[in-house]
This record gives sequence, structure tokens and C-alpha cells, in this order.
Amino acid sequence: MKEKSAQEKNAAERQVSLITDALSKAAGNNGVWLNEEGKQYPRFYPKGAAVSPFNAMVLGLNSDKIGYATNLYTLFSEAKKRDEAVMAHERGVPFNWYAWNKYVNRHNPEDIIDRKDYQELSATDQTQYKGIHNREIRVLFNIDQTMLPLKDKEYVVELSLNLKNNVSWAKKGYSMVATQFKLGADAAIASIPVADPTFVEQPHGTLPVIGKLKGKLKIEGRKVVGNNFAICFAENGTIANWTFNGKQIVMPEAGPDFNGFRRIANDNISLGATGGVAENENKEEGAISGQKHLVKAPTKQGKNVVVETTVGNGKDTHAIVYTIYPNGVVDMKVTFENSSVDTRRVGITMQFAPGMENVEYYAKGPWSNYIDRQRSQMLGRYTTTVDGMFEEQSAPQTMGDRQGLRNLKLSGNGTSLDITVEGMLAFSLSHVDDQQFNYDVFYGGKHPYDLTRSPQVFAHFDIWQRGIGNHSCGGDSCLPQYQVPTGKHVVTMRFAPKAE
Repeated sequence: MKEKSAQEKNAAERQVSLITDALSKAAGNNGVWLNEEGKQYPRFYPKGAAVSPFNAMVLGLNSDKIGYATNLYTLFSEAKKRDEAVMAHERGVPFNWYAWNKYVNRHNPEDIIDRKDYQELSATDQTQYKGIHNREIRVLFNIDQTMLPLKDKEYVVELSLNLKNNVSWAKKGYSMVATQFKLGADAAIASIPVADPTFVEQPHGTLPVIGKLKGKLKIEGRKVVGNNFAICFAENGTIANWTFNGKQIVMPEAGPDFNGFRRIANDNISLGATGGVAENENKEEGAISGQKHLVKAPTKQGKNVVVETTVGNGKDTHAIVYTIYPNGVVDMKVTFENSSVDTRRVGITMQFAPGMENVEYYAKGPWSNYIDRQRSQMLGRYTTTVDGMFEEQSAPQTMGDRQGLRNLKLSGNGTSLDITVEGMLAFSLSHVDDQQFNYDVFYGGKHPYDLTRSPQVFAHFDIWQRGIGNHSCGGDSCLPQYQVPTGKHVVTMRFAPKAE
């Protein structure tokens, strides 16, 4: 037998140590010595050679001992290629690797060929050779030891100058000036301050792939039924009904809908009562509601169900693709379309069920902000209520926008709805519908007490709103960089309902 190398001896000692430690602890753990948490069988990430039972045991024991979340492992070199490098000072685990690099003729021991030549042989000729394996020790690293878990996470550092002492107009600790920077390997993004309006246009991560799930979906016409949820689409493609654990998620047949409406004083053209505000400058683009169409009825795609719809204004059409998963999660991929830089708003609206009053969001806040009005707003996670997002303006108008939405959570009616975003998106929530703002906000004489509060939640999800500008004071309507970009813009929202 060939004598083991020093590397092989060290690997064997490490493997024996992992097994011994696990068996020693089993006595005080009801005999359980491996995979107490029920992790999946150890494998290479993202895919690769099969793992032998012995190697799987060693990888599993190593994962258990250190406390890694998964049994996914990778080679140092492969992690580096994927830009998910192993972090500094991490120790790998030995893996017994057998390399089949040479093949010998079964009838002539001197006839040895390499793997490349072997693969070029016909199937018949290959039977004349047998592989010669060369035992090697490779070092693997759990994905928790790499940059992968951090790759789609966002880290922001905040710098501020605060008062050292109390003064007559503020208390000690009051922030005089502050700014934020995003940390990350992408130097182009990291160099942009969060206060910069272009920050919200930068990519901020991708939605994780949803793997195999238990449960089955049943299609009943335009209705998709799961274990504890059902979502039904109307003949025109809008969501007719959506329930989870018997609780309503959205208002029946109330969206998603096309919406390009915005009514603010700064959009006034001539400062006169007939200056365009009362009629809405962009009648097509500024539609409160649009035409809806069911493009593709619920259709099975593997274990999931896909539905395709559109909403439009007769000029621009937003395409919506739903992917419904067996666990009740729904992905809504929206391809927004805009044909004019003068459009005031490019987005969709939805109406969530009454009671979803509690709001937690990860975006720029805590006050409303817009593409050209956001430098003083910090990216963070904020908690409020839908009523708390209403702004008491002397002349009620479009309000409450929050830029750079990453995550939004609504709760309060027995069901919480978690919405995670991939792509650039802004949002606003209100108990007041847009139609009540459809008046001349400059000379209309309306006040907050004239508005009617509805129990449902009116939600806007916008790819872009035209900059506020300064037109109401006779200045620029909107700087060019804050006008709405034309073309197509894709955003995916993942809706994950959960019982409270």
C-alpha cells in the first residue's frame, strides 16, 4: 500500500477528530451525533461532483461543529471565480478527492492514455481501458465562510456631526449634518453617497431563487388554490380575490391597475385657474385607471403557476407576469413602459384589505421624498402607520412618496404581507383615493378635512415620478435628469403573506 503523504495524514487526523468529538457529545444529546438540525445532504455549491458517504459525513460533522446554516461547500478557487471569495482567516475542511486523470489498457499495462484521449475514444474502445485514480486531498469551505451570504445584503455606514452640549435651541446629540455611504465591492456604487439622487437607480440585490417546495397547486379556471390560500383572476386579468388563511389580502377587483396620475401645485403651467392642473396636463399618461387584459390564464409551470396580464392607458402598456408558488408566495414581475419624458408618473396601484394599518419599510425616509427631493432622507428601516403617512397640506395633493424601496411589510388584520423588491421602485400608502386629489390644487379651495378616509389601503408602486421642480414659483418645471426616462423598466415584487 502506498504510504500516505503528510497532507493525507493531517487530513486523516482532522477527520478522526471530527468523528470523535461528535460521538463524545452524542452521549449527552440523546445519542444524536450528526445533523441534529436536519440539514440537506452535503453537496458542492452551486453544483458539481457527487459527494461520497464518507466525505458527506465529514462535511456534515464540520458544519454541525461550527454551526453553519447549510451543508453547502465550495473550493477556494471556485468561490473566487464567482466573486464570492473565502473570507480571511477561515479554516477549511479536508475532502478526499479521487482524480481519474489516466487510463490503462486492460491488456497492455504499458498503454496509458490521459483523460482527454480517453474521452475521444468510441464507446467500444473505452471498454478496453480502466481508470487509474490518484488520491488527493482538497480543502473545502462552507458557503458561510465566503462572501456569498453577504453578496446580496446591503450595508450602509452613516456619518454625522452632533452637538456635544445642550444649547438653547437643541439638546446634546442633535445631528447637525449627516450622510450615508454604501459598503461593498462594487466601487462604482460605493462611491455614490446615499444622498445622491442617482443612488436609488443603482442595483441593490436580487431575489433569492425559491427551491423545491412541498404542496400542490390546483387550477380551477382562473382561480389558483393552494393549501391555505387562493388567488382568483377576473376576466380582464385583475385580481378578483386573494385570501390567505381565510383573510383578505387585497380588495376585490381593485388592481393592479395602471396609474400615471399626479396632482401637485408645482405641475401648474401658468399659475392660473385654467393653467392645466384641473384637467391634468397629461391626460393619457395621467390616467387614474387603465385598460386591463388577461394575456395568459393560470398555467402550470413545474410545481408553480404562471399568469400573464397587462394594464395600459391606450398609449403605454405595463406587462405583469405572476409566478405563484405552492407555499403562497407570489412574484409579480412588472415591465413598465413609458413613451414620454413629460409623463408625471409611471406606476401601478393596488388596494390592500382594511386593517393592514401597520407599516414597516426599508427605503429612504422617514419623511416623504422624491427623485429631486431626497438628499436629507436616510436609507433605513422605519415603522409607522398608513394614517401616519398622511401629510397635512393646506391644499391636499399627491404625497407620501418614499424612494429606493427594498422591503415593505403591512400587518394588522391577522395577516402580515411582506413585499421584497428587485429593481428600482418607490411607494406610497394612503387611506385617500386619487380621485379626491383630481381638482385644481392651486385654486380649488380644498382642505384635509374635506377628504373622505376609506378603510382600505391605496398603494402606489412607481418606477419613477417626474421631479417636483419649482414651477409653482415661476422657476424650472423639472431639470432634465429628473424627467421620466422612456423605454421599458423591469421590477419584481415578491409578496409573502404570513399568519400573524
